[in-house]
Amino acid sequence: MTKELSTTTSAESVARGLTGPSLSFDLAAETQALLNTPLWERSGHTATTLVKHEDFRVVLVVLKAGRSLRQHQTDQRISIHTLTGRVQMNLPDQTADLPAGRVLILDKAIEHDVVALEDSAFLLSLSGVPKE
Repeated sequence: MTKELSTTTSAESVARGLTGPSLSFDLAAETQALLNTPLWERSGHTATTLVKHEDFRVVLVVLKAGRSLRQHQTDQRISIHTLTGRVQMNLPDQTADLPAGRVLILDKAIEHDVVALEDSAFLLSLSGVPKE
């Protein structure tokens, strides 16, 4: 199952919509909008869904240094692309270090957790239709 992240959405994201034949994002502005929310200040973690098609989603996640997303798995293939900072993905058979600019792809049903080694922003992409 996919664990839903706590989300906040910038006014630009709402106006733009989550689906369409062509979508474009200013990731620096979207990241800054998340960093300006009370939820970020309070919890050290927030996210916004940028794209939400039936078979494809893109979520921008920000995580303060030292914060983590506990172990979980999903029935979809995922990619994690670190935009800023550095995150660590703990997998059953390895630990992946993901500094800014690094991308990790995981197949379905691989348990993992995410730890922010620095204040970080990353894109989480999920492909395939999730099981209900």
